[in-house]
Amino acid sequence: MTPVAVPHVSTKELHYNGYRIPKDSVIFLNAYGIYHNRELYDNPEIFNPERFIKSELGMKPGANTKAHRKNFVFGAGRRICPGESFARQSIALNTMNLLWAFNFKKKHF
Repeated sequence: MTPVAVPHVSTKELHYNGYRIPKDSVIFLNAYGIYHNRELYDNPEIFNPERFIKSELGMKPGANTKAHRKNFVFGAGRRICPGESFARQSIALNTMNLLWAFNFKKKHF
């Protein structure tokens, strides 16, 4: 995943959370900053898939998830990747094929 998503340009002057965004400003979605926010995630720099057992979004218990999407890998807003559903279906199908064809076991040291 890249640290920032595909840039967008504001088509008119905007005001957001007390900030003025002039018309024709280049706007980046800071995916790295979103997924490394310590207010939302415990130890965000550590790969820990088990965090999704406690919470659908992998966030700390009680974190404000109201304005948070499941992920930003495919971008956000009106220009979100049109191939998102195809990619998700392909991933699911490939995962099912792997589970069907192989026996996975935990490695013992």
